[in-house]
Amino acid sequence: MGFDVRVRTPRAATNRLLVLAALAAILLGAAFPRLVAAMYVNLSSIAMLKVMYHDGCVVFDPVECLGIGASPAVEELLAGARWWDGASESIDRQQGIWDTISGRSEPGIAELSAALGRAGATPVTAMALAAALERSGSHAGAVALWREYRAERVLAGYGANALRAGRSEQALRLYQLAVEVAPGDADVQRRLAGAYRALGQLDQSAIHFRSAFELGLQSEDAAQEFARLLTQRREYAEAEQWLLRALDGRPQDMWLWLELADVYFADQRDAEATAAYAEAVRLAPEYGWARVKYGFFLAHRGQAEQAVAEMGRGLALAPESRESWALLARAYLYALNDPIRASEALDRVIALDPSYPWARFALGQARAAAGDVAAARDAYEQAVALDPSYSDAWAALAGLPGS
Repeated sequence: MGFDVRVRTPRAATNRLLVLAALAAILLGAAFPRLVAAMYVNLSSIAMLKVMYHDGCVVFDPVECLGIGASPAVEELLAGARWWDGASESIDRQQGIWDTISGRSEPGIAELSAALGRAGATPVTAMALAAALERSGSHAGAVALWREYRAERVLAGYGANALRAGRSEQALRLYQLAVEVAPGDADVQRRLAGAYRALGQLDQSAIHFRSAFELGLQSEDAAQEFARLLTQRREYAEAEQWLLRALDGRPQDMWLWLELADVYFADQRDAEATAAYAEAVRLAPEYGWARVKYGFFLAHRGQAEQAVAEMGRGLALAPESRESWALLARAYLYALNDPIRASEALDRVIALDPSYPWARFALGQARAAAGDVAAARDAYEQAVALDPSYSDAWAALAGLPGS
């Protein structure tokens, strides 16, 4: 049931034409029974599609429903379908959903309750009624209904849709509801942890990751996610343990080895980092990014010749990788103190992505380090033109001689 229906509502004029055509067919029904049936199906299906969109909306976001307002076109179609078909669970549900999202909570809940009371009522109707109760402020009633129908996975599914669409606050609310409905569901706890992490609430995210594992979650992916969170929190020793746990299940996973190497690098454990990067390269010798990352690490260890050679091998495998050229530029600029070669790498980054503000900022740093103040100023100005909120670029621009 975790669907995300995206049906665009036809214009009201089109709907009126369909209704009129259907009525004309009805008047001629004795002579054209098949035409009557076809027009009815068309009328009913359009009403269903249009309200299914809003059905998805109600369940997708039981708090706001994305601000959708009432539409006379849908009202006409619902009235036509009810006039033709009479009362049914489907029509009662659609009418109740439409009343709810149009701000008519009481009749909406009454219609949805009537639909749920019909023989053979579907879980979709229960979900819509629970969402309507939540929207109207009857939180306890909504949670009770969600629990009765074991709807935590449906709520979590809509949370996942919201997260993918970039609506993190909405996703968080849906995951919170899912956890309230089923606090003992490890997968739902994990999903809530992910939503908190997406919002930058790392402490809350860690709490729910731990709850998920305490509830028995066995997942290499979840262990990897938790390790990334711990790395963000600079809790490197525990991040290592969760990555090793993930590697127990996936010992040939190059990405896990690369992330483990990054943890060792950040924790200044050079010997372990060297071994982990080497293993990542061994597992995927034709994957350029692993070699570029390894070379970047070698540059920070002061092994300039080896670093440049390794990064060169990586770039030969992925010559169009913006991130690989950017990492080479970082190595030259921040580790090897070579602003000329850094500028050359940054020129390549900009050629690949002219709209990348960091590349302009770093180019300004490289030009300034090489003593070319005018070129540095130009690069910083381009950076803030691309991103007016780029505070580091503004500060660097203000710090140039003559500013």
